[in-house]
Amino acid sequence: MDGALHFKFGKTAVIVCGSIMLLAGSAYAFDLVKDGETAEIVLPVNAYPSTKLAAEELSEYAGKVTGKKLPVVTGKSSAVNRIYIGTPDTLKNLPESAVKALGSAKQNEAHFIYAKGNTLHIIGKQEVADLYATYQFIEDKLGVRWLKPADKIDSGEYVPKKEQITFPDYEKFSEPVFRVRRIDQGAGSNWKVIPVNGKTWATRNGYQTPPAYGIPIGEPGTFRYKFYSERIPRSEDRIGGGSHRTFSAPMPAKTTFERHPEYFALVDGKRVKGEQYCISNPEVRRNVAAYIIKRLDKTQGKGTFNFGMVDISHGWCECEECRKLDDSKKTTGNKANVSARFFKTVRAIAEMVYEKYPDADLSCWAYWTYRELPEGVTLHPKMKLYFCSHGRCYGHTLDDPNCPRNVRIYKLLLRWLKESPKEVFTYEYFRSSKAYYVCNEEVQAHDLRLYQKLGLSGAKVEGCFPDSKFNKGPETNRPEWMPSNWQWAYVTAKLLWDPARDEQKLLAEAESLYYGKAYPAMKKYHDLRRKLWNGISQCMGFPHGDPRTPYALNPPGSAEQLIRFLHEADKLAEGDKVLQYRLANDRRWLKTYWIEPNRKLKETALKTMRAPDAQSKIVIDGSGDERAWAGAYYLTTGLKQMTTKKDLPEELRTTLGILSDENNLYFLITAMEPSPGKMKGDGQPDRGNVCRDDHIELFLRPPMENNSYYHLAINSKGTVFDALGVNPASEFNIPVEVKTKIHPDRYVIEARVPLEKLKKPERGEIWHLNFARGRRIDDALTPASIGKSGSFSLDGCRYHDVSAFRPLEIGTPYVKNGSFDDLDQNGKPKFWVMTKDSAVEKSGSGHAVRINGEVSQNLTVGELKQQPFERKITYSFKASGKGKLAVRFLRYTDTPDPKAKKPRRKFHKPFSTAATYEVTEQPKIHHGKYVIAPNEAVVFELRGKGILVDEVSIRLEK
Repeated sequence: MDGALHFKFGKTAVIVCGSIMLLAGSAYAFDLVKDGETAEIVLPVNAYPSTKLAAEELSEYAGKVTGKKLPVVTGKSSAVNRIYIGTPDTLKNLPESAVKALGSAKQNEAHFIYAKGNTLHIIGKQEVADLYATYQFIEDKLGVRWLKPADKIDSGEYVPKKEQITFPDYEKFSEPVFRVRRIDQGAGSNWKVIPVNGKTWATRNGYQTPPAYGIPIGEPGTFRYKFYSERIPRSEDRIGGGSHRTFSAPMPAKTTFERHPEYFALVDGKRVKGEQYCISNPEVRRNVAAYIIKRLDKTQGKGTFNFGMVDISHGWCECEECRKLDDSKKTTGNKANVSARFFKTVRAIAEMVYEKYPDADLSCWAYWTYRELPEGVTLHPKMKLYFCSHGRCYGHTLDDPNCPRNVRIYKLLLRWLKESPKEVFTYEYFRSSKAYYVCNEEVQAHDLRLYQKLGLSGAKVEGCFPDSKFNKGPETNRPEWMPSNWQWAYVTAKLLWDPARDEQKLLAEAESLYYGKAYPAMKKYHDLRRKLWNGISQCMGFPHGDPRTPYALNPPGSAEQLIRFLHEADKLAEGDKVLQYRLANDRRWLKTYWIEPNRKLKETALKTMRAPDAQSKIVIDGSGDERAWAGAYYLTTGLKQMTTKKDLPEELRTTLGILSDENNLYFLITAMEPSPGKMKGDGQPDRGNVCRDDHIELFLRPPMENNSYYHLAINSKGTVFDALGVNPASEFNIPVEVKTKIHPDRYVIEARVPLEKLKKPERGEIWHLNFARGRRIDDALTPASIGKSGSFSLDGCRYHDVSAFRPLEIGTPYVKNGSFDDLDQNGKPKFWVMTKDSAVEKSGSGHAVRINGEVSQNLTVGELKQQPFERKITYSFKASGKGKLAVRFLRYTDTPDPKAKKPRRKFHKPFSTAATYEVTEQPKIHHGKYVIAPNEAVVFELRGKGILVDEVSIRLEK
């Protein structure tokens, strides 16, 4: 077991969760509190701040448990039972086993607890390690648990009541598996305000909680310095600057640009005053190195510094020397390209620093726009690497081969590990997913065990402490993020110390203590919640947000069942105000973050758009005057401003026309614009800065189970940016044909989008589409003073929120009403015949049919009518439930007969069973093939019992 040491003391060894516990065979017991008497805590004369805090915490919680606080003295003690807290450099006469264990420990936060006779030692390898040791002792021997950060009503902790605390002699060595276990204050919180409750909770559970945004702990004598010096080792304090301020801190634009414009980025032939620098400039590099060295001089070489760049993806220097640093095999502006120049620059600066401070603790981001592994460039062997996981999906495990987002991120991480930097740890963006009240514990547990297997040194997660002071922004519910995800935060803390622990047991213990007498009902509640969550296939993660949770309540009756469990819990909680408060939170979170998003999802599913067949040739010339456009589907309303959700102003009225053929989708966009001369259109092909122009965006998601979707942005001049999800355009290019025309009162975009590379469109398929417009003119319609005032999307949704994409029906479908959303006055799906025991039910796509018998439709559209030739078809449907579902075709001929009394003669033939499918509770798309014989027509039939069916489509193979 990682970090475990074996000692030979003639005792019985017990291995618990990465720790070694040695139980004495004697009858001695240490009495912490017994018969009204207490042990005494003895601090060393030169105790660290963390040691003093550890003593305070142990005394305080002994008092909470027994009613008797422990006295604390410094230096000597005459008490019968004594507790020594400290480190090997502050304590004397340490047990030999402790010295040996800590001396060979790999991690500085390793600790050793030794109880023998009337003496208890709590020893950390270095400062703050003794604090972690004390918290583990409080958990082990006092039975305390810190479940979530405290608020005004709820302490968030579990404290048992005991008259005495006594235990036999024992030894326990513990060492964290991961060196990096950070939870950082973020989410737009004010760095000057310390979220004391949140950070205190985090430290108690084993997290590292450094100051926000890499700012140093401050000057002695301040509360800030006292708080952090108790919890952060001096060697781990940041020296200032670095990260996004690596270049701007040494050379602020405000005071430097006028004197040295050559330090700053050259863009379009001009030096630009901002936060992008000319990083090939030798003086710029020397200035950064001098800044780091000067700060290390003040700390005698102690402290950390991390290299990064300003947090924007544009404005990189275009001077000849900077371009020489780029990978010549890549296009300028490509992420791998700027990665090459960035990492070459970092190495050059690091080498200057190491000349004076060979042991300097330097690290570097592999970050979003400079994360690609540059060819022929390596980190300095002494440097550590932060792998920033922007764009990964947290709905699936990192190594899930069926999640396209994670396949790419995981492949990139493995490539970095192959380069073997000194140390690699991850920067996680789960918090940035804005996922509230989710069930991510199992994914987190899997990923941390994967990290251990890969040899990573840990992870930094973003925190959102509820007692932070948050800066103004559209996400006003940020104080609820950590409370609503308290189980994830708690389990993650424990697994970062030891990923071998069982997350299910951790959850069961934590929830049983948190819910107390209401736990029997809440166990059923959370079991169902996790089952629903794990049954979703959608992705989630920055920058998309959380489009996954809205699907959780799609299974019919699931919301009602969860509410029934809450009612049951409410009855059990009578008389307990804190427990009632906790249950009220669960009820509010269920409504806000599950029920309401699911309701909106179902509303969106009813807003189906269409892509009719183009009846004649379309010439892409920006005019949109071809005859085919007369038969297009037109979307004329629905765009709303993203933050205010107000309708698009009438002066900016925008219409979207859609057509299709067997290989392409066609779009005709007319955007009214009262000031076309002020429009911005400087974006370059295949670069994200197109999205900073006046432009439109389209997001197309085909009916595929891997959650892939296509992102297309076109500015008013016809410049195109495209990508697969959030992946860079260089990895996924489609030859989009675009022409635009700018008129005195509007601009027109006409586009042909060939989709074979993504998925060839088929008649009757249900795709999903989002449509957005970006306006960059600062006027009364879209004032720059209001954030995102010029960003408009369907219903004001986030651009990449796939749960808000509207259904798009391709062509004239062979199956009518395949989504079962079009109901007649009796609530029955139009064009379908159902047996009486089958019924329509609410579903995430609007409606679905629960089959108890058969549901069928006569196929009479286009080539599927009776024809003198055979027709090969492919059918698909989504099904869930338990049991078998058969697909049958009821065959018949329908021949004209002028001599007969009736104009047609219909003859039925034996039915054909195309296939029988084993259906599971997990919704799945099933496929099959069938050949309609010459001179025959068919009825398509689904036959089963208790099976929920949706999204039926049929395609003709040509």
